[in-house]
Amino acid sequence: MLKQQARVRVCVDGATNGYHKYFHQNQVARLHETNLSCEKPGRSHCNASIEHQGLSSSIKDIIPGSSGKNAHGVDGQMKDVTDVDVPLPDFICGDFDSARPELLQYYSKLGVPIIRTDDQNYTDFYKGLQELKRHLNSNPAIKISHVIVAVQISAERFDHVFANINSLFKVQKLLPSTPVVLVSSSTVQLLLPEGESVVVPSGHTDSECNFCAYIPLCGPTTVTTTGLKWDVENATAQFGGLVSTSNQFASSTEKVHITTDKPLLFIMNTPVSAAECSCDGGLSTSAAGDCASHDN
Repeated sequence: MLKQQARVRVCVDGATNGYHKYFHQNQVARLHETNLSCEKPGRSHCNASIEHQGLSSSIKDIIPGSSGKNAHGVDGQMKDVTDVDVPLPDFICGDFDSARPELLQYYSKLGVPIIRTDDQNYTDFYKGLQELKRHLNSNPAIKISHVIVAVQISAERFDHVFANINSLFKVQKLLPSTPVVLVSSSTVQLLLPEGESVVVPSGHTDSECNFCAYIPLCGPTTVTTTGLKWDVENATAQFGGLVSTSNQFASSTEKVHITTDKPLLFIMNTPVSAAECSCDGGLSTSAAGDCASHDN
């Protein structure tokens, strides 16, 4: 599971509710399967995952084989489950207009820092990444290679989609050497920088699931691609002209090379191996290996 492989885990505001529900469902199922018994509560070293209602990012820090303790709500009651790999957030942040107060209180008692971020000039997604940067600066031993943000896409709030994309641009200054990827149950969105980028296909073989697209959001952009069904060479992509939607990977295994002279939004189907990473109640981010995952 991506959430258990990340280096840091953070929950943002209302996504704490979805995070709690997600792990309750998974861990209760594991308890029934393995008939584990509860032992003395203890919190292991774990990652940070950020979750937020409407927008979530996760940053996870997991130590394989570690055990932790989490809270599980059953019929409105809080129950403890111990001696199970239930990753706790490294911190929870947000303006807390959506998170359930009893969950904030519960995780606080477990030792999870609760950080209030009231500045309404920034999205909770971006504020979560700001807190992540502070966390990394305070813990230099933690090294991450990328941040995966698991998001919930809602057609009813299309403005949230643009807010997420805008945060991808802003984070280039906040975390200039750390790629940030938005992942939902259906798509992956990332901002390709100037120069050449290499994209690994989603692994889907069904043509309807093998889709991808590149969107020029910075005005006329010169693009060259190899490895797509409809490749281009030094083509000018721009709104009112060429915008490559409903493109496909030429192969489910061969890497794609994309060269651009301006940042380019790239969208593809969620990889088969990452399809489980999204949470209910907002945006969620996760990354495997030495990475940060953020649930919003």
